[in-house]
Amino acid sequence: YSWYGVYLHQTNGLENKLLWVPTIYYPTYNRLDGLLAGVAIAAFYIYMPVIFSRLSNHANVLFGTGLIILTGSYFLFGNNIDFVRSIFSFPLVSIGFGCMMLGAIIPGSFLYKWKSAVLTKIAQLSYALYLVHMAIILWAQTIFSEWGIAKDSSGMLVFSIMLCIAVALLLHHGIEKPFMKMRERFLKPAGALMGEMKVAYVAAK
Repeated sequence: YSWYGVYLHQTNGLENKLLWVPTIYYPTYNRLDGLLAGVAIAAFYIYMPVIFSRLSNHANVLFGTGLIILTGSYFLFGNNIDFVRSIFSFPLVSIGFGCMMLGAIIPGSFLYKWKSAVLTKIAQLSYALYLVHMAIILWAQTIFSEWGIAKDSSGMLVFSIMLCIAVALLLHHGIEKPFMKMRERFLKPAGALMGEMKVAYVAAK
């Protein structure tokens, strides 16, 4: 619908990246593939633990498969803004990253065994970085370009990265961690209550 009803309607059938980005690439409802992959893996982990544990012997294969899918997607779709990329590249890329993530969180994976404080911190900040990076980069380009720094220069890249990390740290420690603690405080009593209700139900039967 976004392709035919919104994008092509505005461009009269001609490719236009300035319109493709806000009508196809940015909208959340067009980009739920990654969320679906993540939720599927979480559900798989929670509700099918036996099968999940059997994948331990194939963790590195899953990771490699993800790399192959992502590489294939890059060469297949490139930076085109045509119909095929708009419809098929997003789910394919999400499947590739899903395979890589699944391979990384299984104990048999080389990544799971590789302990790194830097990678752990990057993982903790990843969602916050995802949320703020575009707004921060555009803001940095607006501000620093007035100081004579070119928008596409290496200096602008460094400033943008530093600002993104700083804002992500603020978001993580100021919002994410406090609410995660609040979640634990509320969910533990609720989980205990559900356990008691289940025991009572079984005893009543």
